[in-house]
This record gives sequence, C-alpha cells and structure tokens, in this order.
Amino acid sequence: MEPKFILNRKKLSDDEIEKNKNFDELLTKFKNQSIQKARNDRSWWKKKSIRYSGIVLGIAVICTVTLSQLYNSKSKTEKTNDKTYTSLTNKKAVEKPEKTKRTIAPVNPRLDVAYARYKVNADKGANVAHAGKSRIKIPQNAFVNKSGQVIEGEVEILYREIHKVSEQLMSGIPMQYDSAATTYDFESAGMFDIKGEKNGEPVFLKANTTLTVELASEKEGTHFNQYILDTASGNWAYFGKDVIKPFVAGKKVANDKALPAPLSESEISKQHDAAQKDGLEKIEQRYDQQIAKLPVVRQPAKPRKVSNRPNFTLEVDKNEFPELGGFSNVVFEVGDENKNYSDRYTEITWNDVSISDGPQKGINYLLNLRKGSQTLNLIVYPCLSGADFEKANAAFKSKMADYEKALSERQAKEEALRAEMLARQKTYKEEMKRDKEERLKAYIRETKAREQANAGEVSGLQGAAKVLRVFQISQFGVYNSDGPRAKNGDYKPSVAYQLEGKPFLPQMVYVMDYKDRMFYTYAYKNVSDLVFRSGIRHTVCVPVNGRLYLKQYFADDAEMTSGKPKIRIDLKPLPEDVQTIEDVKRYFEI
Repeated sequence: MEPKFILNRKKLSDDEIEKNKNFDELLTKFKNQSIQKARNDRSWWKKKSIRYSGIVLGIAVICTVTLSQLYNSKSKTEKTNDKTYTSLTNKKAVEKPEKTKRTIAPVNPRLDVAYARYKVNADKGANVAHAGKSRIKIPQNAFVNKSGQVIEGEVEILYREIHKVSEQLMSGIPMQYDSAATTYDFESAGMFDIKGEKNGEPVFLKANTTLTVELASEKEGTHFNQYILDTASGNWAYFGKDVIKPFVAGKKVANDKALPAPLSESEISKQHDAAQKDGLEKIEQRYDQQIAKLPVVRQPAKPRKVSNRPNFTLEVDKNEFPELGGFSNVVFEVGDENKNYSDRYTEITWNDVSISDGPQKGINYLLNLRKGSQTLNLIVYPCLSGADFEKANAAFKSKMADYEKALSERQAKEEALRAEMLARQKTYKEEMKRDKEERLKAYIRETKAREQANAGEVSGLQGAAKVLRVFQISQFGVYNSDGPRAKNGDYKPSVAYQLEGKPFLPQMVYVMDYKDRMFYTYAYKNVSDLVFRSGIRHTVCVPVNGRLYLKQYFADDAEMTSGKPKIRIDLKPLPEDVQTIEDVKRYFEI
C-alpha cells in the first residue's frame, strides 16, 4: 500500500491547540508505556541496576526535549517582517500573555488620579458632595473593621472619579471586558473608586448595608451598564443597568466639605527638619548601643609600696573571717582622710571586722571595726612590702601589657563604628535633602490639585454634568458606567514600532479614539494588529518602565488617511513638563 500524504489540512484554532496541550497527560502515557515495555522485555527487566534509571532517563529525555522546544520557540528577541525587535518587558509575559491577569497598574504613580478625602461620622452617617456634583449618601453605622466589629467615630472616605480618557489611561485601570469568549473595550460614561479608612487601617461596609453613589456624568445615553472591577480575576463583573436621574446644578448637599488645606512650605520644612534631627539621633543611638556592647577593658590596680604613713596589719582567724584571707600579707596604710586616727587603736582586740570599697574604687577601702558598742571606720590603702611587692609588681606589668592590647583593640572597634555612624548620617542627610525637594515639588502639585478640587474641577468632566448615574453599592471598590464596544475601523495596517529611533516590540498598546472619546487596548500578541478609522484623530500610547511613549495622528494626517498597508510608529516620550494629572489632561485634550 502506497503511503498517503495529507495536504492542506484544516488549520487548528487557538482554542483547539490549547485544549490538546496537556504535558502532564503526555508524560503519564509515556511513563506507563515505558514501564509496560520494560516488563515485557524480561532480559532487560532482570537487570535491576538499570531498569529504574532507564525509565527515569526516558522521562528526563522527553522533559528535556519538550522544554527545550518550548523555550527555543520563545527567544529573548522576536522577529517581525524579517527585522529583530527587542522586548523591554519580562520574558514570562511574552511567553504566555493570555495567562496574564489584568491588574490596576498606573503608568506612573505621580501622574495618577488623586483621591479626595472626606471625614464622616460613622455613627450619624453623612451626605457628601464631591466637587459639588457627584453625591455619596452614607447611612448610620455603615462600617465595620476586618473583624466585623461596628466602627464608631470618625471614618475617612477616599474617593476619586475618572472621566477623561487620559485619566483612564494614566490610572492603569483595565478598560476591557470579557463576555462569551469575546473581549470588548469600554466606552465609559464615568468611573469612580471608593474606599474607607480609620487610623490608616481599611474599613468595610457592614453586611446588608448599602451606600448610594450618584455619579455626575456628561453623557446622557441609556446604553450604559454598571460594572464592578473584580480584582481577583482582573475582569469586570456586570452589576446592572444604569439608573439615571437628572442633575440639578447648584443644588446644595449637607456635609459638603472642601478638601483640607495642605501643609505650607514652612510647615513642610519644619516637619522635615524635625524628622531629620530625630533620624540622626536614632542612628547615633543605634551605634552607641553597639559600642556599649563591646567588651569592657578594666585597667589592673597598681600595687602600692609601704610608705611612711601610719600602717598596720590584720591578724584574723581565717576560719572565722574567710573573706579576709586575701589580705593576709597586706599592710594597711591609714589614709590622710582619717583625722582622728591614733596608734592606740592597734592595741584593741576587735570582735568584728568588715571591708568594702572606699571612695576611690580599686585604690582604697573602708575598714569597719567593732568591739561591743565601740566602732571604728577607717579609709585605708592596701600596700605590700619586700618580696610581696616585687612579685605583685611583676604581675601588674604583665597584666598591664594585656590591658593595653585589649584597650587598643576596643578603641579601634569603637573608632570604626563611629566612622560608620558618621558615614550613615551623611547618607541619611543626603536622602533627606532629596526627600525634602520632592516633598516641596509635591506640595506645589498638591496645591494645584486641591485648588482645582475645591473649585469643582476634580471630577474631570469634559463638559457640564447632565445626569446622575445612581449606584447602590454594598462593598468598596472600582465601579464603572460603561458600554462595551468591539474594535472596528476602516483599515488594519501592518504596524512596526520604534522607541526613540530603535526597533521595539511593546507588550501593551493603547489607541485613543478622539471621536468616540475612549481608548482601545491591544495586549501582547495583538500589538501589531491595530485598527484605525480614517479621518479621525488617534494617539498611540505605550507605557514602558514608568514612562509613557506616544505618537499622535491628527484627523488630516496623510499617513493615517492614506490607508497604507504598513505603518512604522516612532514613539516619543511624554514631555518632561507634564508633571501632574492636570498637565496630562491638558496635553491630550481628551
């Protein structure tokens, strides 16, 4: 029978390929087949020294070959149109993009949309007007801590709204929705992010408690739905149809509070200087503690030779006074401190005697003598004479040499720690100087943001609020009023990228559509499949390592309207003078 060659076989879909990818099943089948074959081959099976190792080796070979093929198929560089493009993201994301979970990842935290903070009384509840437009209605006793205990007193509500396309982009909140195996992009009528804190700890909504958020929106359409972002899966969960009520301009809401004033520049400097002083003192304290733990080196006591001062010896019963045994050869000189000493004291047989440290510890002692009611307290200096002194002096010189060596070593360690402390303090001062500069820059940005917030601009609405979209929420989180849309356009050019003049393959691309006022997301393997509409302004945006790179195409751009089958997009960084989210909104105008 002649062999048959099957040509033009139906191409498998990605789902079919994925369905049949089961390495564990393949490995199990191979292992079972190897063992069965080994059992049937009795001559081989009897060689116990190799039968198990052969099976393991077979498994190792298939593992090595399979993994080698997998890794070789995904190199550090990827080729498109016979050109090599370097990926700036991690290899794992390139190899399995479909497994990557969507998360909230701001392009640059400094350019993210800030939260407004409102202090409310948890016992009484509150009505808050955000920038005089959106409204948050909080019932009484609505909050619990992580243990489920009802929270009393003041709670801080953190709330922000995201309306403009540029805000959506910079916030890093995913704007794609998966439904029925299809991925859609969101056209948003407004989005809000709400959470609560007490003393820096998160709070939660009590079971069966509902907050009402009336989100101001300039879009009047009724085709929007409500969604909540499921942070565990990275997907949006359908929440219900939009409930709309008219927005009444100028209507006041109880407990409407302006944002608190930020610290002044002088207060920031004063706070910074106090923190720096405290930090320097703590560094010094830590090193002082280390120095205090160094071994204590004590100088040996130099023996004293008997002089012309009055002196005496102690004749004691060592069995009765064993603690004085060490003074058996010692002569006690009477110190000049004793003004009323008399030689007659040596003629008395004393019944009790004790000795303790004197005013000069290690040099003199306090001798206490007693006979009946008579007592005598003397400051004495222990001395040696003759051979006893010579022997003690030789021992002292040896101990002194050891002491000087130990002292030198301790001083060297202490000096090293002091030098290390000074270096650490210098580094700390430099860090604090940079921190102060950043705080002052942040002060300027925050002042602008708060001025705009208190003036009613924080909502980011592109025009006047027209309706209120009403959400009844039972948990904190990110909520969206959206309409899912499929990508569509007049042409799909072959796209190649350059990053500041060098070939580049991005891992995530966003395309702003200025007509529909939304952006489309292209992730991983789809970044070369952009869809454009002729005659419409677009901006292609790519986040890379905390910066945003882009290329703007205006409605009359010849390259965009020509319908070319191939476009090379040369990405440039967002200008350096774009320092705040307000700057971002002004720059993109959307």
